[in-house]
Amino acid sequence: MPAPPFMYDPPSAYSFAVPIDREFNPRAATQASWAPRVPKTKKQEGPLIDFNKHPDSYGVPCQANLNVKPLHPRTVARVQQAGWAQLSLRACTLLGALGLLFCAISINKTNSTIGWVIRVAPAVALIHAIYAIYHLSRLATAAQSLTRTPASVASYMIFAAVVDASLIPFLVFSAYVSYLDYSYNQLGWNTLFNHETITNKIIMAFFLLNTTLAVILIVCIFLDGYLAVVFRKISRLPPDLRADFGLPTPENESTCPERHYPRSFESV
Repeated sequence: MPAPPFMYDPPSAYSFAVPIDREFNPRAATQASWAPRVPKTKKQEGPLIDFNKHPDSYGVPCQANLNVKPLHPRTVARVQQAGWAQLSLRACTLLGALGLLFCAISINKTNSTIGWVIRVAPAVALIHAIYAIYHLSRLATAAQSLTRTPASVASYMIFAAVVDASLIPFLVFSAYVSYLDYSYNQLGWNTLFNHETITNKIIMAFFLLNTTLAVILIVCIFLDGYLAVVFRKISRLPPDLRADFGLPTPENESTCPERHYPRSFESV
C-alpha cells in the first residue's frame, strides 16, 4: 500500500528503497548502440477521443478567449499600405528635420531659451525619424514574415505617436517666433552668413519647414494609432488565426526539421 501523501506505489525502476539496482557496466553505451532501433510510433489519424479517459481531464485553458472574431481579409494589405505611407512620411520628416537643424544652427542673435527650443526639437525629430525609417522598412517589406512580435510593434507605434505629439508644440512655437521675426523683426535674428537677403530666406524657410513638419507629424499620429490598434488585435488572436500574418502557429511549429542523433543516444 502506498504511504501518504502518495496515492500510488513507486515504479519498480525508480525504487526509493534501492536507488542503484544495477551494477556499473562500462560497455553500456556500446551495447546500446548495437541494440535495434525502436520503431517510431505513427501519428494517430483518428479517433482523437479516448473513451477510457475521464472527460474532466480535458481542461480548457483559463486564459482562452473563445469569442474571437477574425480580422478583415484585407487587413494585411491595409497594414502594408499604411506601413509604406508611414515610411514615406518618415522620409519627409528626416529631410525636414535636417533642413530645420541647418536653419537653427545658422540663426544667431537669439536668447538662450529660444535658441535651445529651436535647436533641440529638430535634433530629436531627426533621431526619431532615423529609427522610424529603420523600423518601418522591415514592417512594410515583411508584413507576411514579421520579425517582431505584434505586441512589440503595437508598443512602438504608441511610443512613436507620443513622441510625435510631444514634438508638435515645439514646432508650432518655432514657427510662431520665426513668423514674428520675419514679418515684424521683433526678435532681431541674424544668420552666420551676415547677409540680409540670405537671412530673410533662411528665416522664411525655417517657418515653412516647421509648419510642414508639424502637419506631417499630425498625419503620422493617425497612422501610428491605426497600426497600434491593428497589431494589438493581432497579438490577441489565437495561434490558429495568425497564419495569414506570418506568425507562428502550432501547425508550423510541428513541421520543424527532425534532428538525427547517433544510435547510442536514441537507445539509451
